[in-house]
Amino acid sequence: MKRISRPPIIPDTGPRDGSTLPRVEKPDVVRYLGPVDVETLRDGVERLSEKVWQRWLLPIMAQAAASYGYAKPTYPKAMLARLAAGRGIDLHVDAGAAHPSVHKIHVPLRTDPRALLIVDDVAFHPEAGHAWEINNLVPHGAFNGGDRDRIHFIFEVYEGAAGGSPAHFSNVKWRHYDSP
Repeated sequence: MKRISRPPIIPDTGPRDGSTLPRVEKPDVVRYLGPVDVETLRDGVERLSEKVWQRWLLPIMAQAAASYGYAKPTYPKAMLARLAAGRGIDLHVDAGAAHPSVHKIHVPLRTDPRALLIVDDVAFHPEAGHAWEINNLVPHGAFNGGDRDRIHFIFEVYEGAAGGSPAHFSNVKWRHYDSP
C-alpha cells in the first residue's frame, strides 16, 4: 500500500461536463416529499430478499468474517454501493456509538485499478473478489478515477454471542413525522 504524507485532495465530484451544481436548500431535520409507488419494488424485495441474502450475500459475509473466529457473527448492516466513474466520496469519519464495536468490511465486486480507497494517510486499490476491513474511525474516503462505475458490497459484523447490540441510542431525540 502506498503511504502518503497527507490525505489526498479528492477531485471535485460535480458533473463531468465541467459545470458546477447549484447549492440546494436543506431541511432543518427532514422534509416530507410525498407518496411514491413502492408496491412492485416492495413485492420484489420481499420475494428476493431471503433468496439473495441466503444464496449470495451471507456466504460472502461468512467467508470474510471467518478470520475473526466469532461463535455467532451478526451482520447489522449490508449494502451495495455504487461510485460513479470520475466521482469521489469526501474524507469523513463514521459517527455513532456502534462503530467502535463493529468491523466495516468492503468487498469490491466491480472495480478499476484507478478506483482508490483512502484510509487515514493510505491510498490503495482494493482488488475485486477480496475482503478488506476499513478503519472507519479515522478519516476515509474514495475516488473512482476509472472509466466505469465501481461497485462494492459493504457490511458490518460483530460477535453476537455476547448478547446485546452495539447500537446505542440513548442520546437520540426521537420525533414522529406525519405525512400530510
